[in-house]
Amino acid sequence: MRYVPYMTLGEDLEVTHSVTDEGNPDIMVYFEKPDPIYFFKNATINLNKMLVVSREGFDDNEIRDLVDFCRDNRKSIMKYEKQGGVYLADDI
Repeated sequence: MRYVPYMTLGEDLEVTHSVTDEGNPDIMVYFEKPDPIYFFKNATINLNKMLVVSREGFDDNEIRDLVDFCRDNRKSIMKYEKQGGVYLADDI
């Protein structure tokens, strides 16, 4: 599965998403943030199902915020995913 950049939130929360292929139609959104304890906190959310697939370091409130982010940005992520990512989109 290939991931492409979507945006950086604040100074350090990186958001990427997968680009679907015929074998896997689900879009995964991956979050990564530097952390002194975990080295990097990370979480993966299935955008199609709005399901947290994996997480390490993020607490329940942070996970809720990340799920809300996915819900609020779902249409945009799905649109740019079809074009290979926001940096390859032709309408920016």
